[in-house]
Amino acid sequence: MGFFLHAFTHIGQSVILRSITPGVFTSLIVIIPYSIILYRSLLVNKVFTWEIIFVCLPFCLLIIPFALLAHWVGKKVV
Repeated sequence: MGFFLHAFTHIGQSVILRSITPGVFTSLIVIIPYSIILYRSLLVNKVFTWEIIFVCLPFCLLIIPFALLAHWVGKKVV
């Protein structure tokens, strides 16, 4: 789920920066379509439920501050 959500950051960066960013094509062509098919299959076969997704989503969103910190450290180091 985190990987799926991270794909949208590449698209958002491309929109905000008005340029191509690394990973935007992979996100659009591979990650997002594959994830949609995977999640649909998992939901249909009842491996995943909507309750599990809603419980996991906040934990995936908690990664955002750590990612921002990593980007800030990266700017300071480079």
